[in-house]
Amino acid sequence: MIRTGIVTAALLWAAAAGATRPPLPQSLQAAVASSESQTPAELLPREFFLAQPKVGPIRLSPDERSATFIIREGDDFAIRVLDLQSGKQRQRFRSKTVRDLYWSGDSRRLFLETEDGLAAVPADNGRPHLLIRLDEEKEESFLGVDPNSAAAVFVSLPDDGGGYNLYRLNENGERTRLLHTREPVRDLLTDQSGIRFLRLAQGDRQVIFELEGDEKHEVFHCDFLDACALLGLRGDKLLLLSDGNDQNRDQYRRLLQLDSNTGKVTELHRDPLDIASLDAVQIARDGWTPLITSYRSNYRHNYGLGRAQQRVRELNHALAGSDLVIEAHSAMGNWLVREERSDYHHPRYFLLRAGSHKPERILEEFHSENTIENERQLSAKIPFTFTASDGLPIHAYVTLPRGRDLSRTPIIARPHGGPWNRVDSGPECYTQFLANRGYIVYEPNFRASTGYSRDFALAGRGEFGKGRVQQDILDGLDTLLANGIGDAQKQAIVGHSFGGFSAFTGLTFTPERFRAGVASSPSVDLVSSLRDYSKHFDLRANGLRWSQSLGELAGDLDDPHFVKKMRARMPATHAGAIKSPLLVIAGGRDRRVDQRRVKGFVAQLQGDGNDISFLLDGNEGHNFRNPLAREAHFYLTETFLARHLGGQRQKEISEELQRYLRRNLLIAGRSLPANL
Repeated sequence: MIRTGIVTAALLWAAAAGATRPPLPQSLQAAVASSESQTPAELLPREFFLAQPKVGPIRLSPDERSATFIIREGDDFAIRVLDLQSGKQRQRFRSKTVRDLYWSGDSRRLFLETEDGLAAVPADNGRPHLLIRLDEEKEESFLGVDPNSAAAVFVSLPDDGGGYNLYRLNENGERTRLLHTREPVRDLLTDQSGIRFLRLAQGDRQVIFELEGDEKHEVFHCDFLDACALLGLRGDKLLLLSDGNDQNRDQYRRLLQLDSNTGKVTELHRDPLDIASLDAVQIARDGWTPLITSYRSNYRHNYGLGRAQQRVRELNHALAGSDLVIEAHSAMGNWLVREERSDYHHPRYFLLRAGSHKPERILEEFHSENTIENERQLSAKIPFTFTASDGLPIHAYVTLPRGRDLSRTPIIARPHGGPWNRVDSGPECYTQFLANRGYIVYEPNFRASTGYSRDFALAGRGEFGKGRVQQDILDGLDTLLANGIGDAQKQAIVGHSFGGFSAFTGLTFTPERFRAGVASSPSVDLVSSLRDYSKHFDLRANGLRWSQSLGELAGDLDDPHFVKKMRARMPATHAGAIKSPLLVIAGGRDRRVDQRRVKGFVAQLQGDGNDISFLLDGNEGHNFRNPLAREAHFYLTETFLARHLGGQRQKEISEELQRYLRRNLLIAGRSLPANL
């Protein structure tokens, strides 16, 4: 009886949606026709999707003669330097803890960001030595390399007497205290005279100060939602990545010029498509000239400025259809280019030589023939836009499995985490894994997603759980189904973090719609999770505190009436409504989600007789890192979904994985093999 209800309701939704929703754009219609005409993809092994990229961060030296990069070698990372003229590489050393690399201002040394802190090493020989230990939870932070000295960095450290001290560290770790501030420094700009401008976090806003001797005065401020990044400096003029202050605030982050004397703000660049906020800017080594702006709208779009304009245009043409990340220090010098595509398993790297307009492939030896062959089985993410049922435009992506009648193909909604995050056009192994198993994967940037307009990011306020955010996810499904993409009788919802919360929400409030759900590292009660998160991870990426931003982003969590209304929309309040099979995967060391609530929720569902499976790895956190734990996640997902949606799965399982599952699979529901 339950299954019949699911089928009937799904067909009614699809029919109703078809009567009211406009057809999809021609680009997506063409992608459907192309996908259906292709040869079905071979079933690729789990290990292919689980493999980490071989090449890590790659950085161009300020003199544009060399690049340094990280190579993954088993459990270690090898740091290498590439001579861009000769193409010769030399391995400098190996490390287990390095996370990122930075060149010194004179291009002769490397600074290493590690799990322990900050280290330094000559670029040509010698061993690295630790400069300073840094603990992010104590607000000990690395602020960047000093571009006006041969080899020095800036760090901010708490003062035992209160406030914070800003230091310059040279290559030997010798400290020079530059100034004391009441709030931590989040960003700074320097010239030959020293530090000129600072960005400090003050309450729910960010303030840019100009330093004059021992005095500082405010020249600009940004609110809680703004990146407010300091990019460049010439005289009394600053380059900012910002959506403006109270006098000239815009819906989108833009490239702005600020005259610190007059306060005049001039817009230099914004998204020509009027879709996305400015994501990144490449500044020339003179510390002032903007070269390239980058936006993540439907794809990553790069625009050259000034003398770089034609060169970027030709690069976009040469690598058409790809997302390009460009590192440049001059308009016509050597550029490093990282090429990403959703149907590439790993990025490609190119060198655009000084004066040239033709990119040359580099580091190709780290891309195996086997990987290239398997990549031919992958599917591209297709961007599309639909109109939500309240009229709001929503941007989304869909990945189509090859060689299938898409109107009869199971469809999976995969909401992203966050919720203040977004999905983009780049590669994602889990999406490709699901598509290879024969599922349509739909990924919406529901309201509250970042990277678009201010109003869009704020539109999720008070709308989580059974609200407009979840309705956006359902509206996109209806749009696809109404246009013949997906089988309305075979829908599932799968997500991680907030996406896991959304999976709970879908099974709770639309139980007749989804045949199954998978929730990893999920929140059960978003109100409690947001409060907990602001305690343990209070610092946001832009330097402000979550505790001072949540009121605007989520709603007033100190208002008992608002909290009561929100909790009435939460899955935890209506757990008895869940009837569809559910797979829950969690880490015992997850500090973002309280596992006691997750275990209580699972126990309640189990007590009600639900078909629920639950894996809890006591050694993992919010994001699984152990290769065996990650494989278990993939194995359980494909096995569980194949049972309910009929997709493909790799049946082989190693003895090591079997032992892992016996230790950590606390509940093996009816959806999983009996021998687990």
